[in-house]
Amino acid sequence: MTHLGVSVDCIANLVTFQLKNDNSSHPFYFDRQTTAPFALPAGYCFVITDVFVNPEVTSFGSGQFFLVVITVDGARSITVRSDGHTTHLPLTAGLVAPDPNLPGFHGLDARNTTFSTGPVEIQLLGYFIKKSKSLGVGIAFTP
Repeated sequence: MTHLGVSVDCIANLVTFQLKNDNSSHPFYFDRQTTAPFALPAGYCFVITDVFVNPEVTSFGSGQFFLVVITVDGARSITVRSDGHTTHLPLTAGLVAPDPNLPGFHGLDARNTTFSTGPVEIQLLGYFIKKSKSLGVGIAFTP
């Protein structure tokens, strides 16, 4: 994991199931369990530190291309390109999914675009942190 110094009970592994390349929105699950969909508890933020894109390929070929978009809050996003191999994107500072009680909160979702050669699975590593102050969508920082 990119960010160290976090209590082990706050670290989470979020994974999608296989996403078809149809650009439809999909949720994340804790530890790839359908009985445990990701939900951000009130009063907490989730800091994404690492993104993995795992293309579902059986053999590598030239011209394979995968493009996925992970969206936080309906506005903050990460776009990851892969050439058919697993792609790891470490986020040094992280990307924050803010407290769900803030105005404009829309959750966290993933899309495998129609540009992709085929299906992918997406994994996020990150941690929960008790909110002291968090910026909602479109809210400017004020110290």
